Amino acid sequence: MEQAIEERGKLLVEFFKMKATSEKVKALSIGEHNEVAPHIIQLLMAHFKEKTDALILQTEETATAADVERIPGLPASPRLIILGVSLGSIPKEDRSPAEGRWSAKRQDKS
Repeated sequence: MEQAIEERGKLLVEFFKMKATSEKVKALSIGEHNEVAPHIIQLLMAHFKEKTDALILQTEETATAADVERIPGLPASPRLIILGVSLGSIPKEDRSPAEGRWSAKRQDKS
């Protein structure tokens, strides 16, 4: 499944780079992205003009299921719960816990 997402996802990413369907899709298509799956989700949501918060709920990285259930006005429909930083913004290999928050490790390339 992961391999299929990786392979076919790259085709979708290339398609949107060549034929951006909106300014938001064009902006999301610029640059390199470390993880294909989160990038595809963002591109498809932008293409279909869906609001990110209609699918994704971003919380603090220390939030538990009980904490999420206590969020005021939480819709009954399912959401992807992203703990901490935004979807796909920091590569897995560059993540390190610091002061209770995830932050990118600094890499000096000399």
